[in-house]
Amino acid sequence: MPVVLPAKYLPKWKKQKAREKDDFLFPARAPAAAADSCVAGRQFLPGVPRRGTLSTRFLGERRSLESALCLEFARPLFGLIIACELPAVQSEHSHYICDDNGEPKCLPGWQGDLCDVPICRKGCDPIQGYCNRPGECRCKLGFYGERCNKCIPLPGCQHGHCNVSFECICHEGWEGFFCSDPICRSDCHAKRGYCEAPGECRCKLGWAGPTCRSCQPLPGCQHGYCDKPLECKCLPGYTGLMCQTPICAAGCHSERGYCRRPGECRCKVGWTGPSCAQCHPYPGCAHGSCTRPWECVCEKGWGGMLCDEELNYCDNNPETCKNGGKCQSLEAGDGHFRCHCPAGTSGKNCEILADYMTSTANPSNVTAETAESGTSSSTEIADNSSTTVKESENSNETD
Repeated sequence: MPVVLPAKYLPKWKKQKAREKDDFLFPARAPAAAADSCVAGRQFLPGVPRRGTLSTRFLGERRSLESALCLEFARPLFGLIIACELPAVQSEHSHYICDDNGEPKCLPGWQGDLCDVPICRKGCDPIQGYCNRPGECRCKLGFYGERCNKCIPLPGCQHGHCNVSFECICHEGWEGFFCSDPICRSDCHAKRGYCEAPGECRCKLGWAGPTCRSCQPLPGCQHGYCDKPLECKCLPGYTGLMCQTPICAAGCHSERGYCRRPGECRCKVGWTGPSCAQCHPYPGCAHGSCTRPWECVCEKGWGGMLCDEELNYCDNNPETCKNGGKCQSLEAGDGHFRCHCPAGTSGKNCEILADYMTSTANPSNVTAETAESGTSSSTEIADNSSTTVKESENSNETD
């Protein structure tokens, strides 16, 4: 970097050469204070870059100089031979060596006029990164990464990125200050629908459909519909809170019949008929009926467990019962018939007559005499009983 000085600092004397190595010619009237003011090459003019620590001996004196110039600036100004000197005490700026020609040479990892600028890691961003020692790469506020080439988005940014530090540019399908709000399907209802990811449409409670424009029936509604959210209006042919019960055919018995579809009538076990009002007789019942399921009540003239045995014995044998007895036809297991005998007759066929019915006396007198003899006999039995009781009492008193 060239050094530009005011005209009053430019020397008017001729350039002088060094008499020997590391020995310099000074102007004859060089002030002693000049050397003291340029100790170890650390005092420089404003705006002049430093190169290192050089000799503090001067080559002359000029009263017009308002400040002393170090030898590192003497060379470009005066064309003098300048010798490089290592610092007596190592410091943070001691990152050079002196070569054989007396020139300062920066150590590896350092650069600059005074070798005090570290060389950062290769690829470290020169604007967004820096280093305090060679080989490192420290990021400035708002950037990160091994090369400090990545910006830090706005804190809280969820689905976005940045081109500069602390901004939040939303990815496709997201919006909001922190890019946290997904953009729903374009035709999704604004109030009835929502989304948790871009492009979808989820319905709020009570609404349904691809775009949440249809009401949702009450949960559990089987055969119904809705005009507003969470209601259940039954379709024709169904009833019940959840429209789960079909309406059976007209006249179908409410207890003996049922239906699985509207308009039909199915009978429960043991019942039959269009309206399930008739009982089902015992299977195989030939000539009988029922008043409740699985009965077989035989018709007149029929018998047997299945009413399949005709009761006609009396009809076929009219003289079975004697002496005016009435014949009743029975099943074969019960003897085929039974005679209902009139008074004074007995026997299976009413063939036995009482004694009085075989006497020539008047039946009414016989009946009266029989009644009187019965009465007297009863009186005698009662008298005998009383006598026995009295004898028993007397025997007890004697004892």
